Amino acid sequence: MFPEALADEDEFARVAGELAGAALMANMTEWGKSPMLTLDELGGLGYQLVIFPAAPMRAAQRAVVDMLQEIKAKGTQREALDRMFHRHELYATLGLDQVHAWEREFGAAEPAETPR
Repeated sequence: MFPEALADEDEFARVAGELAGAALMANMTEWGKSPMLTLDELGGLGYQLVIFPAAPMRAAQRAVVDMLQEIKAKGTQREALDRMFHRHELYATLGLDQVHAWEREFGAAEPAETPR
């Protein structure tokens, strides 16, 4: 069950009580009607799944704007490399080595080498 736009912690608890035994999902979007409760708080109220649908995108948007402003001001991204997601991290996150292993195992065309 996905009760949407609950107004406060008491309402989260009341809904959980009324739907006892049901699998409950909470939506923790920013600037919505619901308060931003923690995973522990929601778990304690009986919610098994919590989504944060916009937080990663909003954080990424802020980082993009900050980077563009820095490039505009300095004419380079050179001093920002430590704040960037290196392609090796991306490949590891995506599990490309495992994908290539599966390709070899199941006889797919020779996988492209993962750039290092």
